[in-house]
Formats: sequence, C-alpha cells, structure tokens
Amino acid sequence: FHLERHDPLVRIARGMVYGEQGLMNDALDEFHQAIKIDPKDIGSLVALSRYYLSIDSLRSAEITLYQAQQLNDKDVRSYLGLAELYERQHIPELAIDKYKQAMKLDPNDERVHTALAGLYLRTHKYNESAEEWLQVIRIDSNYADAYYQIANLYFLAKQYANADTYSKHYVQLRPNDINGQWLNARALTAAGQYQEALPYLQTVSANDSLRPLSQLLLAKSYFYSKDYPKALDIYRNAKSLGPEDLSFYGDALIVSGDTAGGI
Repeated sequence: FHLERHDPLVRIARGMVYGEQGLMNDALDEFHQAIKIDPKDIGSLVALSRYYLSIDSLRSAEITLYQAQQLNDKDVRSYLGLAELYERQHIPELAIDKYKQAMKLDPNDERVHTALAGLYLRTHKYNESAEEWLQVIRIDSNYADAYYQIANLYFLAKQYANADTYSKHYVQLRPNDINGQWLNARALTAAGQYQEALPYLQTVSANDSLRPLSQLLLAKSYFYSKDYPKALDIYRNAKSLGPEDLSFYGDALIVSGDTAGGI
C-alpha cells in the first residue's frame, strides 16, 4: 500500500481485507478511494457492489451496479453482479435475463455460462443447466468442472452410460479428485459395469469420508466379478446390511460352499 497507494487495485485489496475484518467504514472508504483514483474504470464499482452484496446491502449493491453499467454497458461484470443480486432476491427470471444479456455481449465468456448453469440447476432446470455446461466445453475442452457437472446431471437423469463418459473425462483431467472417481464408480455400477468399476471403488473405499458409502457397493461389484472371498470379507464386517445386501451375502456364502450360512 505504501508503495502503490494510488493504484485502484491496491485500494480494492485493502477494502476487501477491511471488509473481512468487519471494519465497514474503513472498507467503504477504500472502495470509494479506488473509484476516485480512476472514475472511468468500472472495476472499482463492481468490487464495491460485491462488498455490498456480502453485507446484504442489496439496494446499495443494485445502485452501484447500474452506475457501473452506465459507465460501460459492454462489460459483462455488471450484468453478472445484477444476476447474482436478483437471484439473492429470489427473482430468477430477472437473473436469467441478465445472464443472457451478458452472453450477447460475449458468447465465449465461460463465467457467464457457468453462472447460468448453476442458476438453472438451483431452479431445477436440468436440461438447460446441462446445455450451458456443454457450451463451456465447446469453449474450453479442458474445463474440468463442466465434465463433472454434466456427468452428475446425466446420473440424476439415470442416463448412466452418458454419466460414465463424462465422469471418465473428468477423472482424466482431475485424477486426484476422489469425488470424480466416486461419481464414475456409481455410474458404472448403475450401468451394470461392475468389474470396470472395481478400480474406482477400491480407491474410493480407502477414503475415510467415503468408505461407509462405498463399501457395500464394492462388495456387490466383487460379487458380480465372482471374487466371492473379498465380497464376503466386506459383508462379514459390515455394521448394517439391507435386504439386497443380505441377498448377495447369502448367495456368496452358498457359492463358496457354506449352504447353511447362506440359508
């Protein structure tokens, strides 16, 4: 700050820090100083509006965003801010309209498509959400999160083959993300591809948070892969078995020679 106090970005940064510390007056002073330094740059107005949103001062945020829009109506940032504001006010139709206006200004801005895809998902417009994520992939084929979101939407729609295709691509881009492997494992097992799902389930079941969810699915996959000893080991140690799990457990015991136990 002492080196670059006349740089708006430095003022904005200080304003953000003061805001995080709960020093509202100091934060507002820094944002207004940034605006004063360069009145023609809408970045400072957008930053101020985001601060107003963070403290639920929605009317002030709206006024500031429209000021930014009047200053430069070709910059998508004010439209994104207004869309977020209208969603916060539970007016999704206006929010969608602002995103579409931003899209006309820059059809290849990933921020607009991802934000609109999220809004469509929250308002249960799943087909529209998927189409926006697909548009993101058309713009950037390596945008990993788009593949995950599309895979999840296909999984919810019970289109498991498509869910498998997109979740596999996500795992390729983010091999260390356990949630992607878990989604891919569920898509494969739901599609009846139990043996192919085994490597993913083995990885997922080693994760502490996902182990309780994945263990019985792993046992079922071992069963269908005819690896009965590994399936039985999981069933014997499971704390709670539902009717389907008990059926697989019994069948695995019978196939392994323990007919009485199976019965």
